[in-house]
Amino acid sequence: MFSYSIKLSFIILLTLASFGQIRAAVTVDTTSSTADFTLGGVRANPITFTHTISGAGEVLYVGVSNNRTLTANPTQFGCPVSLPATGTVTAISYGSQTNFEPLTRQDNNLLDTIVSPNGCASVEVFRLKNPTPGINVTISVSIPTGGDYVVIGAVSFIGADSSTPAAGALVPASGSSASPAVTVSTPFNGLVLDTIAAEFNSLSIIEGEDQTRRWRLSGETPDPPPTDYVGAGSTEPGVAGSSVVMSWTLNASGNWALGGTFIKELLLAAPVSVRGRVMSPFGRGLGRVRVRLTEADGTVRTALTNSFGYYHFEDLSSGQTVTLEAFSKQFKFAPQFITVNEDMLLPQFAHQE
Repeated sequence: MFSYSIKLSFIILLTLASFGQIRAAVTVDTTSSTADFTLGGVRANPITFTHTISGAGEVLYVGVSNNRTLTANPTQFGCPVSLPATGTVTAISYGSQTNFEPLTRQDNNLLDTIVSPNGCASVEVFRLKNPTPGINVTISVSIPTGGDYVVIGAVSFIGADSSTPAAGALVPASGSSASPAVTVSTPFNGLVLDTIAAEFNSLSIIEGEDQTRRWRLSGETPDPPPTDYVGAGSTEPGVAGSSVVMSWTLNASGNWALGGTFIKELLLAAPVSVRGRVMSPFGRGLGRVRVRLTEADGTVRTALTNSFGYYHFEDLSSGQTVTLEAFSKQFKFAPQFITVNEDMLLPQFAHQE
């Protein structure tokens, strides 16, 4: 065996196919909704409806609008018992998955529920990361002591990043007027989702001009009637470093509760290309040397050097640690363990005796 000190030298060691990160724009996959009217708000059974998740990696949001408006006499309006500020949803599931997160309020209030000034209307929002893909999967929401009117909307998003605490903040707003609104900061690109509950005597709910309505129901049968909407939800794109005002118009002034949450777009690591050269101890490129690259997940790639000793690997995920090995009939090289990052020089391979 030759005893030369041989090195595997990378002269263009790491070049990014695209610099930085790839943005996966947040898009809506599917929406679904249901509503229920139960005088007195006591429900022995959960409210159920179906939802479809198209693929893996999605995030499912469920907004619940509650409204306690009627007294014991259905011809009279009023709010005999306020809705609890600690929340009325006791259980929620998507198929067999029950690990929903209640979105916490951004104003540092320990309560997750947003309640109108008179206690008649309330909003809760829940999130499920990575729901199992399926067609017409049952969503079940238990509200044993909720409002007379309950409206529930579900939206699943593709390209949403729900890993950071900021993505789960619920910005609260409530009031008594005909113009509900909430301002949600958008530190990154993404979408804003809001859920509103309005008193029955507000007659109808109309979303703002730039918003896309995702659901709007009343709870009455048949539904929807010409008016009397009590719960709705919408989305609007958000631009990094700005904010979005989610606004609604009621046909008549009334009490309302409104919550908005920012959904950050997912940032994917940009693919990188590893390029290098195998050199002889005399500075000559070695052709037909097999170079093997093993990715962090076990995927193995191989490449042969050309007549000048050059080789390359394309479309690698940055941030992972890979193993590089070179195989020659004449020379032996020690493997290298490299964390693939942008603008980085890889160390040389040392010859083994």
